[in-house]
Amino acid sequence: MESKNTLSELLEHLKQERDELRVKVHLAKMDAEDEWRSIEERWEDFERRAGDVADKTKETSASFIAASEALGSEIGEALRRFRNRL
Repeated sequence: MESKNTLSELLEHLKQERDELRVKVHLAKMDAEDEWRSIEERWEDFERRAGDVADKTKETSASFIAASEALGSEIGEALRRFRNRL
């Protein structure tokens, strides 16, 4: 009888732990998707800026290029953080 109770308690404990982890995984997935969307938005902006710089017909200022490079660095750092979270 005692073994049956111990097994039942173990089952309940594991079920609770499983449910808690399921919620945490779901929340982590939502956070990752939000962060990825943010990275993608910045990527599109960076890609557009880089295209503008590459287009020789458009005038590009040093401040525009510096801002574009800074954005590129931010994206690189965001991608590294994202990769480390996986």
